[in-house]
Amino acid sequence: MTGIHSQFKTERITFALFLLAALCMPLVQAESGKHTKSESKSSFYSEHFLFCVEPFCGVSFGELGEHLYLNDTSVENTRTSYLQWEENPVFLYGANIEAKLFNIHLNLSASSTFFNVRSGSMYDSDWFMQTNTKQSYSISDEYVQKALNAEARLGYDFKINSTILLTPYVGASYRYIAFTCPAGGKIWYDPIQYDDNIISYNDPNASYGTTVQIDYWRKSIFTWMGLSCTIQPVSSLLLTFSPAVAPFVRIVSVDHHYNKGGIFFTDKPEGFFCAFEFAAEIAFRLNAHLGLSIHATVLMLSTIHGDTYESNREDMLGDKNPIQNAGASELTGSIFTGIQILF
Repeated sequence: MTGIHSQFKTERITFALFLLAALCMPLVQAESGKHTKSESKSSFYSEHFLFCVEPFCGVSFGELGEHLYLNDTSVENTRTSYLQWEENPVFLYGANIEAKLFNIHLNLSASSTFFNVRSGSMYDSDWFMQTNTKQSYSISDEYVQKALNAEARLGYDFKINSTILLTPYVGASYRYIAFTCPAGGKIWYDPIQYDDNIISYNDPNASYGTTVQIDYWRKSIFTWMGLSCTIQPVSSLLLTFSPAVAPFVRIVSVDHHYNKGGIFFTDKPEGFFCAFEFAAEIAFRLNAHLGLSIHATVLMLSTIHGDTYESNREDMLGDKNPIQNAGASELTGSIFTGIQILF
């Protein structure tokens, strides 16, 4: 996994620089923002200029789906493998930066996680003979080795009245997460996988054993088109609802099965208008420069498909599998609480 660790070291440095910028930028903006300090703070969004830094912490939960299908659609069941990687939960910390100049609204965020944190279980199902009878099923302890999320959004504010603001926006988000499942999980399987006597994993004649180690990492890139609706019922309270759809999603993932001679399986699925996100936020203004917030987000990615490759080296893409294709799906949610520092 040397290449992955080296790659993630670069991403961690980038993340650290982002947080450093989040802390330093308010100092740079202090002088230019002095003229706004004498203005009324009765509204969260009535000023022509806004700069806000928000450190936060929270959790994400749900699961990532890793699929493998047979290209031959004449069989009873085209799906041959399905791995469910849980986030149950993943603890995150990070920072948001929000900037507004007149009606142009910019949001940046980045978050990371602690290392080697237990995040639930990984469930591995296999259908070797392309029937609807599941012939193998395993449950393994799962740990998040590392994670990094980043997002940028650019929107334009339309003030409907004194309490409602609409902000159509475009954006992009990047997510990297790496899991490991140590050896020792439980597995039930058909003792002879490829014959006419198909045995279900939960059949009394099925065999029982323990699993070997499996590692998995995934990079996801989402593009977004969304609309934020901000409501201010009172001067100290702000409610924001933000549905969004993803015009394009691209995922690259690597699955390392240690029981197959160190084989690396690389999947490259992608899709159009295949993901939906809904975010909600409650913000409380404590005074002119300080606020508290709670964010909640749900992300749904329907199964997208793409090519899959096999290699015996991590740093090589390897050979494309001509008879199978890979799929990726996701259903995750997150909740964060933050401290807003306004300038």
